[in-house]
Amino acid sequence: FPLKHAIALLVLLSSGGMSAQEQSFKPLSSQPENVVVIGEWAYFSADDGRFGRELWRADADGNAERLTDLSRGALSSDLYSFYPYKGVLFFGYRPVGGAGQLWRSDGTEAGTYRVSRFTVENKIEPFSGILDHSDTRLYIVTGEGQGTKMLWETDGTEQGTRMVREASEGNPVHCDTFHGVVSGADLYLNMKWKKRFAVARVEGSTGLAHIIRDFESESVSFFTLDSGEVLFSGFEASTGGELWKTGSTPDSCELVMDIYPGKESSKVGEMHRFTSNPFGVMTLFVATTPEYGRELWKTDGTREGTMLWKDIVEGAGSSDPNRLTSDRGELYFVALGKDIGREVWYYSAATDAAIPISDVNPGLGSSGPYAFCLAHDSSLYFSAEDQYVDEELWVYPGGGQESRRVADIYPGRQSSFPSYTARLGSAVITVATDPVVGRELRIYRPNDVPRVLVDIWTDNSVNPASSPNQFIVFRDRLFFVANDLRHGNELWSSDGTSAGTELVKDIHPDRKSSNPSQLTVVGDLLYFVADNGIHGYELWRSDGTEAGTAMTMEIAWPMSPRIRHLTAFKENLLFSAWREKEGAELWIVKPGRNPEILK
Repeated sequence: FPLKHAIALLVLLSSGGMSAQEQSFKPLSSQPENVVVIGEWAYFSADDGRFGRELWRADADGNAERLTDLSRGALSSDLYSFYPYKGVLFFGYRPVGGAGQLWRSDGTEAGTYRVSRFTVENKIEPFSGILDHSDTRLYIVTGEGQGTKMLWETDGTEQGTRMVREASEGNPVHCDTFHGVVSGADLYLNMKWKKRFAVARVEGSTGLAHIIRDFESESVSFFTLDSGEVLFSGFEASTGGELWKTGSTPDSCELVMDIYPGKESSKVGEMHRFTSNPFGVMTLFVATTPEYGRELWKTDGTREGTMLWKDIVEGAGSSDPNRLTSDRGELYFVALGKDIGREVWYYSAATDAAIPISDVNPGLGSSGPYAFCLAHDSSLYFSAEDQYVDEELWVYPGGGQESRRVADIYPGRQSSFPSYTARLGSAVITVATDPVVGRELRIYRPNDVPRVLVDIWTDNSVNPASSPNQFIVFRDRLFFVANDLRHGNELWSSDGTSAGTELVKDIHPDRKSSNPSQLTVVGDLLYFVADNGIHGYELWRSDGTEAGTAMTMEIAWPMSPRIRHLTAFKENLLFSAWREKEGAELWIVKPGRNPEILK
C-alpha cells in the first residue's frame, strides 16, 4: 500500500468522504471533461482529489483554478450540458440524489451560482438541456427519458427564469418533441394544447406562450424569413399538411397556400435560403401536388409569391429533391429525372434552369452521389456510381457543360471509391484505388489529366495501399497520414506536386507505424498524437518540416498517456493526458514551451 495512497486516503477521509472512483487506489486523476473555450478562458470539469469533480477554469498562461465546490467535500458534482452564451458559461448540475439544475458562471467564484432549480407544485423537474437562444433569452427543456418535457425560459437570472405557460389559462407548455425556431426575441414552436397541437409564440419579455393557432397534429419544418415571419408546415383536416406562416399575433397566422388541394398533404420540407444574382434571396422548399408530384417550390411568404419553382419531372411525376446545397450563388441538389435516376442537379441563374449535371448511372438507375467538393473555380467534384456499380470521381465544370468522369481510376467494372476529396489551391486531391498502385493520392487540375500524385506504397506484392487519411490543410500544404513500405503509418504532406509530396518524419523508425491521429492546427504549428516505439503514444508538434517535427515531451512512460480532447485555445493547445503520478489531468502547451499540467 504506497505511502502516497495512504496520505491521499487520509486527506479524503478528513474532507468528508470518497466517491466510488476515488475508492480504487489507482493514481488519483482529475479526469478533465466538457472543455469549452469562452473568450479569455477555458472552462472544464475536473476532480482535484480533494473536492471531487467540480467546475474549473484556466487562462492562456495555464493557470487553473477551481471556481466552486458545488458538492461539498470530496463528493463529485455531476456537471453536463456546457453551453456558452454571451460570454457566460451555462451548465447543468445534478446533486447527489437530486434532480438536475441550471447553473451559470462568469469565471469567478462569486459569479458561479445556480440560476434555477425547476420546481412545479413542489415537484422537481430535472434540467435536461438548452433548446435554443435568442438575443435576450435561453430556452430550457426539463424532464427525463422519453416522456413529456416542459419548456422554460431564462435571461440568466433566478428572477428571470420562469416556466413557459400558455397565456390565457396559465397551463404549462408540454411537448414530447420540440419543433420550432427563434425569430427576433421570441420563440415560435409547436406545443400541446387541449389534446390538440398548437403553434405558439413564446414572448421573450413575459415568458408567456401565446397560442397563435391550433392544428390537428404536430407542426414541423419551422423556418424564419428575413421579414421575421415564420414559415412552417401545419396540418388541418380540411387541407392536410400545408405551408403556413405566422407573425406574432393570431390574425397574422394564415395558410400561405393549399399546395395539394383538398385533404391531402403537400408534405412541405427541405426549406433552404438561397441567394443568387439577379434573383436575390429566395426561400426554397420541397412539396407534393397531384399535378406536379414532389418538386421544388419557392415562396416569399405570400400566396402570390408561392409557386412551383422547377418542375423537374414534368407532370405528375416526382423528382423528390433533397440535400439542397448552395455556396457562392451555386445551387446543387440530388433529384430524380424523367428518364434518369437519382443524380446531381445544378441551378443556373444565367438560364434560370435546373439541369442534371450528369446521368452517371444511365437510364433509371441512380448513381447515389456523395462527397461534394467545390473547387476554387466553382466546379463541383463528387463521387458516384455508374451502371456497372463502378464508383469513381466525377466533375461538373459549371456553365451548363456536361459533367464527366474525371477518370476510370480503377479500369473496368471495379470501383476506386474516391474519398477525402479536398481542395488545395487550384487543384483537387482525392484518395482512390486502382490495381496498379493501390489506394493512393490522386490530383486533378483544370485543363489537365488526372494523375497519381505519388505512389507512396511501392510494393504491389503485399497490400498495395498507403490509404491516405485524416486530411488537414496547414501552411498551404495538405497534411495527411499514410502507410508506405519502408516507414509504416506516418505523417506526410504535399504541396500538390509529386516532388513536393513527402514523408514529414519517420517517427517510428523502420516499417513500424507511429499512427498519427487527432491532427489539430494551433497557430503556426500542427499538433498530433503518435508513437515513436520508445515513448508510446505521446503529443507531437510540427512546423511542417522534418527538423521541426518532434515529440513535445515524454508525458508518461512506459504506459500511454491516453491523450485526448485536443482543443485550440488562443495560441495554446489544451488536452487531457494521463500519467502514473497524477493520473488523467488537463495539460496546456504554450508557444515555445513544453506541455505542462494546468496549475
